[in-house]
Amino acid sequence: MARKKIIFVFSFLFILSSLIKSSCLYAGYNIDIQNIKQAFMERQYDTALSLIDKYTGKSNYVKNKSFFVFLKAECLYQKKDYDACINILEDSLKKFPKNKYIDQAIFTLGNAYLQKGNYDKALDVFNQLLEKYPGSKIAKDVFYQKAKIFVRLKEFNTARQLYEELLSKYKNKLPDLERILIESASIAFKQKNYDIAIKEFEDFIKQFPKSRFLDEAIYMTGMCYYNLERYKEALLVFDKIINTYPGRAIWASYNKALTYMALNEASKAVLLLENYKKEFPKNILMPDILYWLADYYFSNNKTDKAILYLKEIVEEFSHDDIAQDVYMKLGEIYYEKGDKNQALIYYDSIKDNDPIYLESRLKKVDILLELNKHQEALDVLLNIKKEKLDKSILQDLYFRLGRTYILLKKWHKALDAFRKAEKGSNLDIVLKSTFQIGESFYYLKKYKESLSVFDSLQRKLIPTNHIDLYYQAQLNMAKCYEQLKDKEKAGLIYTQLIKNNIEKYSEIARERRRR
Repeated sequence: MARKKIIFVFSFLFILSSLIKSSCLYAGYNIDIQNIKQAFMERQYDTALSLIDKYTGKSNYVKNKSFFVFLKAECLYQKKDYDACINILEDSLKKFPKNKYIDQAIFTLGNAYLQKGNYDKALDVFNQLLEKYPGSKIAKDVFYQKAKIFVRLKEFNTARQLYEELLSKYKNKLPDLERILIESASIAFKQKNYDIAIKEFEDFIKQFPKSRFLDEAIYMTGMCYYNLERYKEALLVFDKIINTYPGRAIWASYNKALTYMALNEASKAVLLLENYKKEFPKNILMPDILYWLADYYFSNNKTDKAILYLKEIVEEFSHDDIAQDVYMKLGEIYYEKGDKNQALIYYDSIKDNDPIYLESRLKKVDILLELNKHQEALDVLLNIKKEKLDKSILQDLYFRLGRTYILLKKWHKALDAFRKAEKGSNLDIVLKSTFQIGESFYYLKKYKESLSVFDSLQRKLIPTNHIDLYYQAQLNMAKCYEQLKDKEKAGLIYTQLIKNNIEKYSEIARERRRR
């Protein structure tokens, strides 16, 4: 909001001053500059654009074409028609490279790219402006816009450097110094330089005791103390906010509750949030408060109350981003309660463009397999496979596909999936995939191939911590020898398993040796 305000104010003053001069220069011509000026001042940009187009081609327009072109681009920018604004300026800056309004035109072009989210292009334009016109009156605004871009990109070190340069060069010329000081300190906070941030916020509080940003500065010192684990000091700050600044009371109360949790005083945190739930039921933080309370109650075996609060979020705040996390949480709770079908309903409620969508699909697959709905599980996995996935996720997906094909007795497809999973970087999945390849060969009655895989695997497993898989591989080797009619070698393995006295495997070995 601050950035947009600064952009508009500067652009507005630039155009207004130009129009006033123009109204004097063009007196006597059939160009009603006053009407254009008034339309722009009243933010009636469509009217201004219509008047500009009306005069296109007239003698005075031709003589002062650059002025009208840049003014037209400015109107388009204010209308948020950034593509049209960019097209006009990219063309006009080449045609009128020495126009007296050139720095403002370049600035508007950079801002248009910024509004479109094309940060690289915006930075390129702003850098060109500073390079070509270092003495421009809008240089300080360019520094500010660049800093804001790097904040959005989460490149806080660069953003911080730009703020410091801005304050060093233009501190006495900044129309909104207080805001910039607050934003600079906030970047130190985002860099996790909490001690530096505290100093800057406290300096601000002393220097501007009546600032409109005073409550923010005080609140942020509390957040710094919290992150430094100076919890008692954080509590004092949050209490001051609660008692002095009602507008920030809910935020302070929420973080006060988190501070109580950090001090292992959960009952105080719950009491505080329950009171605010009653007092401010429609507050912007309420979804987070309800979610936190639900998580607390679920962790303390109060499942029904947790479900009640989570459903309240869904019913009252379905538009909020947290709703997707709520569906996931409800799915997990109902799964633990044993209601797998209800869990599936909540997992299916998660939007396909949400970051947790993939996780919800995989949880759905697990439930479908438990419900013996193998074909449905396979269909879900094959749909996931169509997406662009990271290599680590793809490896896990192939392993799950292989397991599902085995349940469907599609041994060859299982082999193919496990071989692909075996090529991944996750060692745990690699070893389990190798084991499953051996199992697949066994089901295909290719006992020699199966034996070879298990023999190779158990040798690899000796120096690892996969003890269970090691003994399972040995047991399967014995089964292969049985199928190959080599009872002597099978008996030797069973005897060794019995001697090792691993309960699960020694019992199986005794039973099979008796046979």
